[in-house]
Amino acid sequence: MGNLSFDYISSNIKNRAKGVEDEFDIVAYNGDSVVIVETKYKFHPNDVKKIKNQKIKNFRKLFPNYRDYKIYGAIAGFKIPKEAVERAKEDGLFILKRVGDIAKVDASSVTAY
Repeated sequence: MGNLSFDYISSNIKNRAKGVEDEFDIVAYNGDSVVIVETKYKFHPNDVKKIKNQKIKNFRKLFPNYRDYKIYGAIAGFKIPKEAVERAKEDGLFILKRVGDIAKVDASSVTAY
């Protein structure tokens, strides 16, 4: 994604620890970075906020072995309304959109957490 490459990709990861439970649709890893990808058929702007405010924080709690890694968030979907794209850019997330048979990645405002 963007200029990053990843060695491992996992899907549908679930974990529970210390009163926190979460599921992650897609997680990509390399030696110092993790990308958490939330997938939906159609994203609502409030769904985007959940990634930064909940998913990334929960990932750090549930997978402490990645505490020193850069954590990125991403949204992926068939339909991503303009408002959701704007919110994702404000939050520094990757945006993956389907364009024909390929996925187009927008990394114009990506931030590591």
